[in-house]
Amino acid sequence: MKKIILTDANTYATLSVARSLARKGFEIIVGGERATDMSFYSKSVAKKFIYTSPKKSIERFLKDIKKAIDNYSPDMLIPVADKTLIVISEHRADLKAKTFLAQDKHIKTAMNKFETQKLAQSLGIKTPKTIFLNNDQWQSNLLQNAGINFPVAIKACCSADIIGDRVIGGSNTIYSNSEEELLSKLKVFQTRLHKLLVQEFIAGTIIGISGIFKNGNPIALFAYKRIRQTRPIGGPSALAESIALNDTLKTQALPLMRALEWSGPAMLEFKTGKDGEIYLLEINGRFWGSLPLSIFSGVDMPFLYFKSVNDMPVDSSETFYKVGLKGRFFWGDLLNLFLRLRGIPKWWPDISLSRIEALRDFFASFFDEKLVYLDFQSDDIVPFLIRPLSIFNELLF
Repeated sequence: MKKIILTDANTYATLSVARSLARKGFEIIVGGERATDMSFYSKSVAKKFIYTSPKKSIERFLKDIKKAIDNYSPDMLIPVADKTLIVISEHRADLKAKTFLAQDKHIKTAMNKFETQKLAQSLGIKTPKTIFLNNDQWQSNLLQNAGINFPVAIKACCSADIIGDRVIGGSNTIYSNSEEELLSKLKVFQTRLHKLLVQEFIAGTIIGISGIFKNGNPIALFAYKRIRQTRPIGGPSALAESIALNDTLKTQALPLMRALEWSGPAMLEFKTGKDGEIYLLEINGRFWGSLPLSIFSGVDMPFLYFKSVNDMPVDSSETFYKVGLKGRFFWGDLLNLFLRLRGIPKWWPDISLSRIEALRDFFASFFDEKLVYLDFQSDDIVPFLIRPLSIFNELLF
């Protein structure tokens, strides 16, 4: 029996990979930071271990991972979140486990939104107008000189970055609709992160183009659009729908993957603006949060990843997926409802401010015949029940 070690037991991506590969007969070993991480409680997981967060100490994290590799002798090690991917990628030569990742320099390019934007622009792919800040003193004319109007998004430049013995990054995007508000939020952000982006806000629909790649070439592709997000003003999917992958979307995504000579899973996040243009927002060079939607739709991405690693043939039937299937994360959608009822900024252009509409949207989904639940599985229910506790611990600690 093949053994696989997965990291980041608190993520839906890890849970989805574990369930997928366990169904194929793999022995799944999962590592995480806390005993409350939901994947630990899945029937798909044979063994589990706790490791030190790389945000606390990279040295101790690597020591814990090496110990797990020695204990379990896995056939493959799969880092699932950015904070573990960046460390395992950099130290892959020191680990006695097989990994199948893009080159380290390309992984770091994908994690750096500013570098990703420069690459996209060199390929003729549109991106939002952006200012890069590296602990610089804010100047009131920067936005005007860059031709950027409010509202704007304030983001960490890197989804993960190594500073000394710790990984930093991964903060939620925040938004501002005035310079006074922007200055206030920048001060808070810059106490935690040394590299920031201030980016024009593009109103429209989030499109995810995801897949498994080998040396820049796609093994399988899947596309979806976000209908609701866990946080109404930005966040991972709460409700998403599979969509057809047309040539327009392919011409936006594939040149980037070829330029990065990408190997492994990746999700490219775009936004279709009100002007009809498609803008690249970021690249997630790992398994993505809405991964279970691709599996429900017919493309078993984790297994295709394993097949690509081992040069196994992939039949065209394995890459065909159902269009129009909706996937809901119940807890994420419940958070969306709570935040909409509490109130969102009146200037926010992407969503109705009506609390009645928020309630209607939430409850209507219970009766949608084309909807599946991505976080609830009747024969493996404990991770669903434990998830609220996991979220609480993540927010608290």
